[in-house]
Amino acid sequence: MEENDLAEKGFEIEDIAWLKKKDRPLGKAASMGIWLNTPEAAESIINNGLLVGQRYIGKQVKCGHCSGQHDQHNCPLGIRPRAGMEALINDHQSQNLNLLLIQEPSVTTYRTHVNHSAWRLYQPTYLNTNESTRYRSLIYVNKRILTSSYRQIQCNHPDLFLIFSVYIPPLDAHQATSTTAAELILAEIKNTIEEYTKEPNKTTRLILAGDFNRHHPAWSHRLVSHVFTSQAEELINFFQTYKLQWCLPPGTPTYWSPSLPGKASVLDLTLTNDPAKLMKCQLYRDNYGSDYHGTYSEWDLRPECNKNPKPKRAYDRADWDKIGSALLELLG
Repeated sequence: MEENDLAEKGFEIEDIAWLKKKDRPLGKAASMGIWLNTPEAAESIINNGLLVGQRYIGKQVKCGHCSGQHDQHNCPLGIRPRAGMEALINDHQSQNLNLLLIQEPSVTTYRTHVNHSAWRLYQPTYLNTNESTRYRSLIYVNKRILTSSYRQIQCNHPDLFLIFSVYIPPLDAHQATSTTAAELILAEIKNTIEEYTKEPNKTTRLILAGDFNRHHPAWSHRLVSHVFTSQAEELINFFQTYKLQWCLPPGTPTYWSPSLPGKASVLDLTLTNDPAKLMKCQLYRDNYGSDYHGTYSEWDLRPECNKNPKPKRAYDRADWDKIGSALLELLG
């Protein structure tokens, strides 16, 4: 046990015992209890594991995409499976949708994204000069929608695409909030909104959807540690500034941990500043083997029309001589 350097940290193992009844023999599998002298010692072993001889006891990081010994958010390029993405984009029922807003998309061995004859793929507009930087947000537009009815606008951030597909990198529980990239991402969204909403008399409707990777009681609908709540403050301020409301019912889980069965979180959000235009928002019928469950939403984006428009006066077709005579008669 010397290889764990417990004594240098002031930690001490007080007792070790198999968790079984005394009169029962040890079976092929059993649990072991380790009693330590302080809660800090227990937390250290839970976080860092314990070496016993040549065996490591502890929680091993396992990628939810490729089962490798690394965090799934750091999964290297080219080895992430495309099965889930290909199943989604080839699904005949999915092809009835108009838009697919994809976060953390899979890539092929050739470092390209999945394409399909029924969809137009739109990547972020910023210039990517670093091949190791992977696009984490994409938009697929169904080809039955005329290209004259929409356009992609410039937004100088790699994780963003006035419908936004958003990806915000996750934070470690002990990572300082000042180091987060969320502030930079939200600043680019704000700049884009302000640039394309300069007309004061024009109503601008916003839809943001994506993987925000933050925890807060407002959308988790449960108690959340103050550490995670503080990391979400900039998101809360941004939502309040633009009067954004979440479309899924609060507390609807969108992520299920592959390494901790039964543990679910609310990490994906769909937001709008005009909920009256939202017709339906719910989890999509299939997750295609992913640890995230997609969100399905329907919107009424038809332009508002005046039901009783005032008739236009055709002055160029008026009989001004007759009008002049009528005015002279009225004036006596």
